[in-house]
Amino acid sequence: MRMKKLIASIIFTVMIIAWISSALITVVPDSSASKVCYLGYKAHCSFTPIGTLISIVAAIITFLIAKRMVWR
Repeated sequence: MRMKKLIASIIFTVMIIAWISSALITVVPDSSASKVCYLGYKAHCSFTPIGTLISIVAAIITFLIAKRMVWR
């Protein structure tokens, strides 16, 4: 049982790190981008503030699920 909990904890941690890094990557300026983002510059993601918020919300939801299921 402890091994399953450890594996689940590692998976949730990796997911949270992935969501947070996605949020950070969306705001990175990119000169080769084809469109200007909603904030007015050429970003890595053309819908930068929306994509960033979606990633942050997904990280929070993943954290709350992990806290409830694994990290009690």
